[in-house]
Amino acid sequence: LQLPGMTKEDDLVAETMQEYWCRFISDGDPNGEGLPKWPPYSADRRAVLYLDSPCTVGEDQDREPPLMTFAREFLVKKRRENSSGETEF
Repeated sequence: LQLPGMTKEDDLVAETMQEYWCRFISDGDPNGEGLPKWPPYSADRRAVLYLDSPCTVGEDQDREPPLMTFAREFLVKKRRENSSGETEF
């Protein structure tokens, strides 16, 4: 199924992404025959898979994931708002 405005390359990337998700859902590992190896993400090796044509593996360039940045900034703000230094939610 090719949606309007999508190229054959777009369709191939979508199919690849669907295959990774289906494999991950079925057994917790997105890797499988015919797919580029998606290495696990860890603190030591911040490997990410760029879903493109072709798929490539690279290093996560963010020093801190966005959710962690939000959480850290939120906690700092709450501590400043509370004169006793305790964080209240």
